[in-house]
Amino acid sequence: KIELVYHVGVIGSPGPGTQSFICLRGAQLSSIALICNTMTMGMLVTIAENCPNISHLWSRSNHLTAPWDDCLSSQPHSHLMNLNTLYLRVGEGELSVSSLPEHVLFYLLKNARDLRELIVAVRSNIINDNYVQRLVTVCQLEKLQKILFVVPHRNSLPGILKLTINTVHTLMRLCPDLNKLGNILSWTVASEELAEVQSNINDENFDIEIVNKVMTMR
Repeated sequence: KIELVYHVGVIGSPGPGTQSFICLRGAQLSSIALICNTMTMGMLVTIAENCPNISHLWSRSNHLTAPWDDCLSSQPHSHLMNLNTLYLRVGEGELSVSSLPEHVLFYLLKNARDLRELIVAVRSNIINDNYVQRLVTVCQLEKLQKILFVVPHRNSLPGILKLTINTVHTLMRLCPDLNKLGNILSWTVASEELAEVQSNINDENFDIEIVNKVMTMR
């Protein structure tokens, strides 16, 4: 297991040195955490291609550099089959809008059939009902137990993510083992809609926590 932390003022890190290390030692790694100013799609691909045994991947950055074409997600690959947890954070705070090409998550999760935790902390227009539901369906993420779509750092503004009550219902149906979902406070969900869902959960005695509170994603 490794955690690599880079100075936020160093634009070129993680760079060639980190890629060389991953290429040499990747097969021995089960968990990687990268904290940096700018994450690149090239670095994520290097991890995917050279770390066949990785089960936990954390990427926390202020920016993400990735091409907008979806050639990577459309091409078959056999990487990241053992991924259990994916944490992807892009941005400095809840007011910072970030670029997140839609193929990034599809590439990382294409083979993650046993994924249990998916935490995406990014404020981007790409995060909407259609995208999230399609991601879970296409990548066959039915075994998910924890799903958080939030914004970086402080989550305190309602409606900042364009996710509605429809996604709440859909994810509860698609993922029967789901026990934690949120943060609804940052979604576009009316209080009466959430109250109805919570009432159904209580009536049916479902073991699921709907996160709906001010929280900080570090």
